[in-house]
Amino acid sequence: MTSALRIDSNVFVRLALASQPLPAEGAPDLAPAQEEIAYVHGYGFLVPGLDIALRGLAIGDRFTITLEAEQAHGPYDDDLVFDVDRSEFPNADALVVGDEVWADGLEAEPVSLRVLEVRPDSFLVDANHPWAGRAVCYTADVLDLREATDAEISEAAEHFDSAFTDEDDEVPEEVPLVRLRRKDSPL
Repeated sequence: MTSALRIDSNVFVRLALASQPLPAEGAPDLAPAQEEIAYVHGYGFLVPGLDIALRGLAIGDRFTITLEAEQAHGPYDDDLVFDVDRSEFPNADALVVGDEVWADGLEAEPVSLRVLEVRPDSFLVDANHPWAGRAVCYTADVLDLREATDAEISEAAEHFDSAFTDEDDEVPEEVPLVRLRRKDSPL
């Protein structure tokens, strides 16, 4: 028996999702990603363009779309490339170009930083998503759908709400903007 349920807000979705950034002039070729994901739809779990494009699909549907950078991982932001003092890094002497370390943002959300350059007293890091500024091709296979439970909806809504802060919120000076750790360190 086929379910009439379709992807929409408050539906628990299980997808097989493949994604591949398109080649860009001067940018390195990047490997595709493939994963199975499960989430409550409509709470910002996916990039904006994909969230919209998947609405209305049913179990068994396959969908392919290419999203421009703005609807995928956003434009590349030069302001997200900055220096961090070596003393801020645990095991700074072991870091090399290409390493990924994690920082805790203002709301303790993990932020990935890639080491671009090792300097005598600092590291040049990039906090952009590796695919920022690039169009991305996505292919999704809808594996399962069901109504999300109240608990799942509450958790998704809490995650969504914590991703946004009020523009008038001020950050006290004593609060560090990031706390750095190696990628393989626990949160």
